[in-house]
Amino acid sequence: MADEAVGWHCVVVERMTVGTGARQHTKFRAQSSSDGAPPQVIIFRFSEVDKLLERLARWPDLSDITLPRLPPKATFRSMIGGRFDEAFLEERQGLLTNFFEELSTLLNAKYAAVGSALELCEPLGEFVRSAARTPEAEEREAVAAVAAAIRRDEDREIIASQNAEYEESLRLDALREAAEAEKAEQERRAKLE
Repeated sequence: MADEAVGWHCVVVERMTVGTGARQHTKFRAQSSSDGAPPQVIIFRFSEVDKLLERLARWPDLSDITLPRLPPKATFRSMIGGRFDEAFLEERQGLLTNFFEELSTLLNAKYAAVGSALELCEPLGEFVRSAARTPEAEEREAVAAVAAAIRRDEDREIIASQNAEYEESLRLDALREAAEAEKAEQERRAKLE
């Protein structure tokens, strides 16, 4: 993104896999910039861009333009390699950058005579504001997720240890009861003799 670029622009700069298990997903980090404002980092999921496109398609101001298409949600590559396949994610990142380039060209042209696309196009402005996070907040979120995972692992170890102790105490109680029953039986036999 050049400083002399006019209007709103967005370039996807990286992707990251976050979460664990069934909650694992990919987030994209992008640089969003608009005339006269410093660039800001935005972080979003593909599904959030999909929702943005749906809102833009319903936005009355944009009824006279054809919006760009999003990259497919799934491809043959993602079906074979999975949704976290590196080649699939790399391709998706590039296609998202292309999508944002096309979208910014259309929106900047639409709103150029009256103002900023980011300010005048409500769905776009809401998307950027909701996706704008400081890197520190993202880092805190990642640290909190790691700390939670460590606590879960520690809790599982404690529970497993407690279960093992309980099972051992049950085994010892059963041995003690068997020994006491055997001793009582021996004493009963000794009295009978």
